Amino acid sequence: MKKYLSLAAILLAVLLTSCQTAKVTKVPVTFQFVRLDSDKLDTDFKLGNAMPSGVQVLKVTSSVHIFVETKLQLDDSEISKVELLQDQMSNYLVQIQFNESGAEKLSELTGNNVGRRLAVIVDGKLVIAPMITGRIIGGKVIIFYSESEKVANHFYRQLAVETETH
Repeated sequence: MKKYLSLAAILLAVLLTSCQTAKVTKVPVTFQFVRLDSDKLDTDFKLGNAMPSGVQVLKVTSSVHIFVETKLQLDDSEISKVELLQDQMSNYLVQIQFNESGAEKLSELTGNNVGRRLAVIVDGKLVIAPMITGRIIGGKVIIFYSESEKVANHFYRQLAVETETH
């Protein structure tokens, strides 16, 4: 029994030392809905037509754009913590923890908008725009995944002002 407790203590220590946390963000982070009429907007955009009010165009590549609502659903004022984590397969993850009001908003907007895409925008650039598949409870979301520690750490550092190992 003592042997297993020691092993558990070692595993816990490894987990805790592999986690970096940031309490504050330094670049704007917003969560905005992708427009339902994106295909039509894409055609209009390529033809040079004006975009309707309430639409923000984000460049993904030189020929690919995504169209989001300008209304912010969540922003960085509702983020309490950003973490760089490593999963069991040695992949790197960036996780955002929302404060109480942000977690409530996230739960409500994901529960009421299953099937819609929610864009995560960092410093005006699209990071990811996943489809909402169900209500998110608890206020934690993984917004970035990479097999490369260097890539994940770069993204994490964009979000993090002060990091601390815990």
